[in-house]
Amino acid sequence: MLTSIGAGNPDYRGPDWADMWALSKEHRVRVGQITRAMETPPATQTDTSVSDDSNYYAASFLTQTLVVLRRAFTAQWRKPEYTYGKIVIQVVSDPPSQLVDFKVITLTTKLTVMRLV
Repeated sequence: MLTSIGAGNPDYRGPDWADMWALSKEHRVRVGQITRAMETPPATQTDTSVSDDSNYYAASFLTQTLVVLRRAFTAQWRKPEYTYGKIVIQVVSDPPSQLVDFKVITLTTKLTVMRLV
């Protein structure tokens, strides 16, 4: 596509497409539409039958949470390796934490024992 308009070729002698667009009737029409749109203020809503929704977002917090959870669960279901990896990490990291918990439970009230932990 770029070779057809001579992009990057200093020896190209064809029409300059940017100038052709700037001189075209369609360009003038588009510029007029943009100018009119910028000059006219936006129409205000005068219909009172439409309720005023004070929510900033289109969906409630509950709906957004459910959608995100569903997407996350779907992504995990589609990649079982990820789920298996999470399970393995839990199985591998859980026994050391259990040992630490049991060590804390068997502490005595002696000051020298508390310093060692």
